[in-house]
Amino acid sequence: MAPRWDNIFEISPVKESWSIVVRIVRAWFVRDVNRDAHPFSLDMVLMDASVSILHCFFLFLLLMFCVVFVNFWLFYSWRFQGNKIHATVRRTLIYKFEKDLQEGKVYSMSGFGVAANLGSYHTTKHEYKLNFQFNTEWNCLAKMACLPISIRYQIILMFSILNTTPIT
Repeated sequence: MAPRWDNIFEISPVKESWSIVVRIVRAWFVRDVNRDAHPFSLDMVLMDASVSILHCFFLFLLLMFCVVFVNFWLFYSWRFQGNKIHATVRRTLIYKFEKDLQEGKVYSMSGFGVAANLGSYHTTKHEYKLNFQFNTEWNCLAKMACLPISIRYQIILMFSILNTTPIT
């Protein structure tokens, strides 16, 4: 029986055992202002392969009229992106994950915590973020081509950032 993968848009603290397949879109170390030699955390933006009904419709058209729509599909396929969520590996667990997690690679993940996406900055619009735990399991899926490679960033005007109230 094939495993059931959850979508990022479904993730919430209601359920404890999530299993996802994601591409690491961006990964970076957050500096600790008190200890320059050691990072505070390893943060990432993860993206799944969720697609819209429109995407499925275009896939159907492609299959029906393969030759005619190939160029159309190649031009527009980069526009269909998955959902994104922020993930954090705290300082005490960086040694366990940093060597195996790489930007651009696709992983199956389970056993992580889900928390509210609070703080002074938000890398994604998702209401929650993922926290890696000691028992978090991950496997690199080398031949997984279903996740989008190209990333479209959403530009937010400085005016809208300055006029928002801080989340406390």
